Amino acid sequence: MFGNVAKQLKGRWQDVGLVISIVAGIPTSTILKSAGSEQPVIRCMPNIAASVGRSITVAVGNQTVTAEHRQLFEQIFSTSGTCHWLTKEEGLHAVTAVSGSGPAYFFAPVEAMAHAGSSAGLDPALAGGLALDTMIGAAALLERDCNATNLREQVTSPGGTTAAALGELRRDDALNVLTANAVKTAIRRSHELSQ
Repeated sequence: MFGNVAKQLKGRWQDVGLVISIVAGIPTSTILKSAGSEQPVIRCMPNIAASVGRSITVAVGNQTVTAEHRQLFEQIFSTSGTCHWLTKEEGLHAVTAVSGSGPAYFFAPVEAMAHAGSSAGLDPALAGGLALDTMIGAAALLERDCNATNLREQVTSPGGTTAAALGELRRDDALNVLTANAVKTAIRRSHELSQ
């Protein structure tokens, strides 16, 4: 879609001043080529939680971005969450894979837990509510404690139901491998989009 939008803006880039891009995978060099001039460009990756003021937006600016541009950017994007800066644009591929796409990695287990609860005989609405409220409660605990390992250990009694379930999730390091592969795949796709 970027190519079509860039064509519509042809000849008007200079009137824009600072360009802020939230497009995954489209590098500053491509934006500048479309602009035909050395515009100040800030590329960033927010996420869907911006709609509730809880996004994490990570940004990087090209050499023509000034302190004033950064301040303007932060004024805009801090209204939807927190802002962080990178020094190298290459890092946006990993940011896109981890936090840009990341909310879906949390939504998918909620879907899976709801489905598992329903398959185990719970009413589908109850199973969905349990899965959702469990995720919300766990997130609130993480926000307070910020130590996922500590919290997981508090829930996991030796030899109990949680330990048994985590044994399945972690068999052959499956959860870590699956998550790492998902992030690598998203990074690879981000690189593909930049070509």
